[in-house]
Amino acid sequence: MNTIYIPDYSMGGSWGVLTPLLDFIKTDDVRVISTLSSNRALVVKCGKYGYVNQGLHIAIKPIYDFAHPFSGRYAEVEHASLMGIIDLTGREIIPLAYDAAFIWDTPLGVLFGSVRKNTLTVLDESLSCLFSTTVDSPWDIYCPNNGAYFLFIIKKDGIFRLMTFLGKEIIAFPRMQEITGFFCGGLWFVKDAKNHWGALNLTGECALDFSYEDVGRFPIGEDAWCACRNGKWGIVNVTGNVEVDFMYDHLTPEENGLILASQNNKWGLISRSGHVVFPFVKTDFGHAPRAYGSFLRLDLPERHQTNFFLYSNIAEPYKILENDFRE
Repeated sequence: MNTIYIPDYSMGGSWGVLTPLLDFIKTDDVRVISTLSSNRALVVKCGKYGYVNQGLHIAIKPIYDFAHPFSGRYAEVEHASLMGIIDLTGREIIPLAYDAAFIWDTPLGVLFGSVRKNTLTVLDESLSCLFSTTVDSPWDIYCPNNGAYFLFIIKKDGIFRLMTFLGKEIIAFPRMQEITGFFCGGLWFVKDAKNHWGALNLTGECALDFSYEDVGRFPIGEDAWCACRNGKWGIVNVTGNVEVDFMYDHLTPEENGLILASQNNKWGLISRSGHVVFPFVKTDFGHAPRAYGSFLRLDLPERHQTNFFLYSNIAEPYKILENDFRE
């Protein structure tokens, strides 16, 4: 069977997925809600989360209150307000006993983080403890670029601190109020006490002026990001040069390398250079569009409030595919 590109699709009252060839595959009462990763796709059945394989057969039973897509061989899951980590067979690597659980893919291999009573413990893949430290809350932990720099950030005693995964503190940032969870071209985006966003390098020196009202929470490639000035969004690179003018109401990078953009209550897709890949159309503002590869999902109010997938191909006109379901 082809790789799943469009999940969460309904036709004739039945749940299923669409393949890249636009074939509908029925999954009955199981909703496939993510694309395939490590031969596992996230599903929901009767309000519980589990996983299917590429053949759409249940691989891990839907028993969790919440779950994340697999990241390599592991996934974070939640049950009864406690979190843990499972492998591709469903075996608990980190027991469901923690306030938070994390998976980091670092240059030295996969690392796990778990938090209980505001104590963070970092383990290697053999479950040997690397170090422990206190944090202000389970959610004051950030791992830029999923550990690619072997650095992460915690908030401790009200101060953001840049750490190595061996527990060494590199630098503290007492004047910073908020951070992004990524490094981009060796820069780290932070918000100062005046609520302005700028960029620091890995030694804590100012690399870009604090002149932005907001910045995106995900980078565009390795050297650009979305930023907001005077209420409008554009694209800026690591040298501070504006690549796409500040003219959009909102910008969100997608996994397919394109940027989801809104302008005058219409949504479309643009490239990093600003080229319009998918034309701007009016949508139901209450349901944000989602992109899957070359597919874009939009809610079109003029079509009786029905969910649609719009297939976008630069070389061909887009196609409209009707989906019965609407959240």
